[in-house]
Amino acid sequence: MLKGCEIYTSGQPCPMCMSAIYWSRCEAVYFSQDLQDTQDIGFSDEYQYDDFKKPIEERSTAWCSSAPNSASPRTTRGGPGPTSTPTDLSPPPRRRGGGG
Repeated sequence: MLKGCEIYTSGQPCPMCMSAIYWSRCEAVYFSQDLQDTQDIGFSDEYQYDDFKKPIEERSTAWCSSAPNSASPRTTRGGPGPTSTPTDLSPPPRRRGGGG
């Protein structure tokens, strides 16, 4: 935890960094460039902010739930559910062959 700490950054944090900041319980974030400033130079997270506003089943990424308390695995937007995940996650066998 970063309670009592402050972060100084050149630009307003992206959604991933904002999540880490929230989880860290940081007290304040100071930035010099806002979202419009960063968009003007080619960095835009607008699609993410727009996507976050949508109900989870309407977002651009399929979200799957395999919570232990759920009756069965659920998938939103018809994407692949957890039941399609391979059960054997070991790496494939190495090939042995002539060097040449």
